[in-house]
Amino acid sequence: MTGLAYFLISTIVLVQTADQPDARQPTRFPELGLRLVEPTPALLERFGLDPKAQGVLVRGIDPDGRADQGGIEIGMLITDAAGRKVTNLAEFRAAIAQKKPKTDTIVRILKKSKAEFRVLIDH
Repeated sequence: MTGLAYFLISTIVLVQTADQPDARQPTRFPELGLRLVEPTPALLERFGLDPKAQGVLVRGIDPDGRADQGGIEIGMLITDAAGRKVTNLAEFRAAIAQKKPKTDTIVRILKKSKAEFRVLIDH
């Protein structure tokens, strides 16, 4: 590879990663109509959240899904689900898995600095 080709490839890779500081792939929770990620400092700042906040960040909502109908929005940080504190995707998964079937899911969210609760109705 020539020096010019290496420079161009390196430049393209740097530009793509610099433009996408939150380029993590969201994890889907189709039963809830949610796509979640573990937040980076850049994502917390982008959505006006406390840099020390812990939870899972909403990165996508399925239209007319349970999350959409429950008022969940992109940029909210879920800190508790089904009565359990969640600080990462594994804890969120475990909280949802232990929930009784055919019951609503209560989540505590942070929207900027304001804590609120949302109910995801089980149809």
